[in-house]
Amino acid sequence: MSTPDDLSLFKTIMGFSPDLICALSPDGQFRQVSDACRRTLGYDTNEMIGKHFSAIIHPDETPTALEKFLGALDQAEPVGLESRCLTKDGRQVYIAWTALRAAADELLICVGRDVTQEFLAAQQVLAAQQAHEQQMQGRAVIENGFDMVGMMDERGVYTYVGGATERILGYRPEELLGHSVFEFLHPDDQAMGAACLAQLEIQESVATPEFRFLTASGEWQWMETSINTFWQDGAKSYVLSSRDITERKLSSQALSESEQRFRILFDCDSALTVFQTTDGRILDANPALLAFLKKEKESVLNLPLADFLPQELRVLFEQARLEAANGSRVAFEAQVQIPGESEKTIRVVKTPLLINGGLIGVHGTVRDVTEMATAQRLVKHQAALLNSLLESINDAFFSLDNDCRLTYINGQGEHLLGVSREGAIGISIWSFFPEEVDGIYHQHFQQAVDTGTAVRFETYSKRRRRWMEVKIYPFANGVSVLLTDITKRVEDEKQLKLLAMVARGTDNSVIITDAQGRTEWVNEAFTKHTGYVLEEMAGRAPGTLLQGPETDPNTVNFIRERLQKHASFSATILNYKKSGKKLWFSMNITPIHNETGQLTQYVAIQQNITYHKEAEFSQAKMTQDLYRHNRDLQQFTYVISH
Repeated sequence: MSTPDDLSLFKTIMGFSPDLICALSPDGQFRQVSDACRRTLGYDTNEMIGKHFSAIIHPDETPTALEKFLGALDQAEPVGLESRCLTKDGRQVYIAWTALRAAADELLICVGRDVTQEFLAAQQVLAAQQAHEQQMQGRAVIENGFDMVGMMDERGVYTYVGGATERILGYRPEELLGHSVFEFLHPDDQAMGAACLAQLEIQESVATPEFRFLTASGEWQWMETSINTFWQDGAKSYVLSSRDITERKLSSQALSESEQRFRILFDCDSALTVFQTTDGRILDANPALLAFLKKEKESVLNLPLADFLPQELRVLFEQARLEAANGSRVAFEAQVQIPGESEKTIRVVKTPLLINGGLIGVHGTVRDVTEMATAQRLVKHQAALLNSLLESINDAFFSLDNDCRLTYINGQGEHLLGVSREGAIGISIWSFFPEEVDGIYHQHFQQAVDTGTAVRFETYSKRRRRWMEVKIYPFANGVSVLLTDITKRVEDEKQLKLLAMVARGTDNSVIITDAQGRTEWVNEAFTKHTGYVLEEMAGRAPGTLLQGPETDPNTVNFIRERLQKHASFSATILNYKKSGKKLWFSMNITPIHNETGQLTQYVAIQQNITYHKEAEFSQAKMTQDLYRHNRDLQQFTYVISH
C-alpha cells in the first residue's frame, strides 16, 4: 500500500496536473479523479466516483477500450490507447490514454490528454490532401488521354505541344515549340515525313507509317501518327496525334528473333527431339536424334517413329503419342538397356502442338535422366532419414509456409499443440490458436520473416500451462519452429533465485559450483568471511584458493571421494582467508540434479567455526599445561620426600 506521503503527493498531482488522471478498481469503477477529469468531461466528483469507466467511452469504442485498459492489469508495461469520450452534455472529445497497473494497491492508474484539437486539425489536413489528390488525378486523366498531341504549320514547325509529350519523349513543350519536326526524325525516315506533308496538300488527313523519333535522352522511339488539317481564321495548320508503338515494334522483331532462336535450340538441344504427325510419322528430327539413330534426316521423314524404337519401348511411346494426339501432355520415365552401356533412366515428354485451337502434331523429347533419378532417390532417402530424426526428438517441431500454413509437424508437435497431423497440414496455424493472432508468437514469426534471422524467446502457454522455449528459423519459403518444454528449468531457476535470496540473507557462506566443481556463485557472507569476491572465485575450484599448508590432506581426500559419489555429505576443514589467516569451516555439500538425473551443480553451505575451534584448542592447551604442572609437582614432591 502507498504511504501517507505518497498518497498526499498523488492527490496534489491530481489537483494541479493539466492531464486527466484517474484511478480505477480492477472491475473498472472510478476510485479517484483529478480536477482535469471533471473540467474536461463536465462531471462532478460525486457523479464520477463509483461510475464505471465504460460510461465515459463512446459506445462504438467501448469493447476495444475496456479490453485494452483492463488488460493492463495483467501487464507490467504501460498500455496506450486513443478513444472518443463523451462529456456530460454529450459532446465528443478525443483522449490519448496511458494505463499502468499499480500492483501494490490493486488499482489501474489512467493518465489522459485531451487531443481533440490536434485530431480535428489532422482531419482538416487529410481533407486538404484528398482534395489535392483529386485535382492531381483529374490532371493525370487529361495528360494521359492521348499519347502525344501537337500542332504544326505547313512547314512542319511545331506551334503547340501538349498531352503526354513529356512523359513519352522527355521534352518539355517549350523545347519543341518553334522547332521543325524534321529535326527529330531519324535520317532514314526523313523522306517519308516529307512525303506525308506533300500528301496533306491534296487530302485532309494522313496516317503516317511507323517512324523513329529522337527522345530527350538521345534514344530512338518508334511512333505512329495521324495528321488532320485544321483551319482557323483562314490559316491552315495540322493537328498531330502520336502513339508510342516501340513495344509493339520490338515485340514484332522479338517474334522473328524468337523463331530463329527456337530453331537454334531445336537443332542444338542435347535431348532427342522429334515432331510427329498425329498418326505418328516423323515431320522433323533434331541432330541429336539423328545421331542416335545414325540416320540422315531425309531417310526418316514421313516414317513412323515406332520403326526406330526398341521393341520394349514401342507400346509406351505409342500410348503416350495417342494421349498427346487427344490434347493431353504426357510424361513418363522408363529403364532402357543400350548395348554396351549400363542401364539408363530416360524421361519421355509428349506435348500436343496446337495452333488456333487446332491440333497439328505432337512434339516429343527423350532425355537421359539417370543421374537425376539417382539424385532423387538419394533425396527421398535423406528425407526419410530427416523425418525419422524429427520424429525421434523430444521437442515439438513444425514448419510453416509464408502464409503461416502448416507444412510439417512431428509427433511431439501434435501432442504439445493438441492438433492432428492429417487435419492440420495446409491449415493456418492461427486458426488453431486464434488467441495468438496478435500475440507474442505472431510478433516473433513476423520478425523472423522480415529480418531473415533466427529468433529465440521464452513464453508461458496458458492453454498448456507450460513454459516453452521457442526457436524460429526462417528459410526461403517459410519458417521452422522448435518448441522445448522448459517448465522444469524455469521452476528450478525460480527455486534457485529463492535460494539465492535466502543465501544473501544468511551469515553462513554459500558457494555454488558446476558439476566439475568450478565456482559459479558466492554470497556476500562468503566474501565477508574469506575476503574473496566472486570475480576471484569464478571458474576455479574453491580449494585452490582456500586450502593452505595446514589443511588436512585426509580431509581433502574425503571431500573429493564424497563428491565423486554425487551424494550429500558434511565435513570440517581448515581453510585460509585471503589475508592468510586460518579459517575453520563446517561444510554441508549437496549435489543438484536436473530432470533427467544428470548432475548439474553443487551447493555448499559453510559455517565459520573458527571461534569454536580456537576455544577447543585453548581448552586443550590448558588441560595439557595443567597435566604437565601436576606431573612436575608430583615428581618434585617425590624427590623431596626421598
